[in-house]
Amino acid sequence: MPRNSSNKKRLPEDDEDDDIAATSNPQILDRKIAELVQYLLMMEQNKVPVKRADISKNVLKGYKSMYQDVLSGAKANLSEVFGFEVIEVEHLSGKTKMKLYFLLNKMDSDLREGLVEIPAENPKNALLWIILAIIFMNEGMISEIQLWQAIQKLGLSQDEKSHPVYGDLKKLITTEFPRQLYLEYTRVANTDPAVYELRWGARAKAEVDLEKLLQMVTEIYGNNMTAQSWRSQYKLVQEWKAGKGLDAEEMVEDG
Repeated sequence: MPRNSSNKKRLPEDDEDDDIAATSNPQILDRKIAELVQYLLMMEQNKVPVKRADISKNVLKGYKSMYQDVLSGAKANLSEVFGFEVIEVEHLSGKTKMKLYFLLNKMDSDLREGLVEIPAENPKNALLWIILAIIFMNEGMISEIQLWQAIQKLGLSQDEKSHPVYGDLKKLITTEFPRQLYLEYTRVANTDPAVYELRWGARAKAEVDLEKLLQMVTEIYGNNMTAQSWRSQYKLVQEWKAGKGLDAEEMVEDG
């Protein structure tokens, strides 16, 4: 008795045919754009950057050839409806370079200001701001050893595994903040035992208002200090205001 054609095993080329057909179907395109918008907003709640592979696996699934159209549509939707800009960065993981995406709030200036106000209701943001300020004032890079020495002055230790606010402090600084792209945590080449350095990550460069950060640091130091007292940092702030952007290599320069 012949088999029912509906039970016929699908071949890889069948999926490819469906994928190609979907590119001309506006209903499928609109649905996938909406799904990607929801997915990016959900991931942004936890400040988790998204890989292209994540989008293909969790959103596009059988419609991978629609990637560019779906991404373009989602960018437009997020910008026009929600006020978010999709930021795309190249991220080096080991020896592999990959594209990562995260959202930047274009409409709400609190996103930029939040990290320099040290809000009491968000102590992790407060600690992150302190770390970013330390790195910025240290010409854009600091060794892990130096950072822990600075943080110890706040009564915090890298050996703290169950802090009532921060939990595992070392994991927060060397894993969670880098995963969110606020920090870069990299091993110095040819070091044994391993030596690590920390720099600003792509999200910090996009979100933080450098002028406000430098002004806050100046106020903390007091003693009639002004922003111009920090010559190299002030120069970088002026370049940033002029639209040059913030680059890790520019941060590390002789004052």
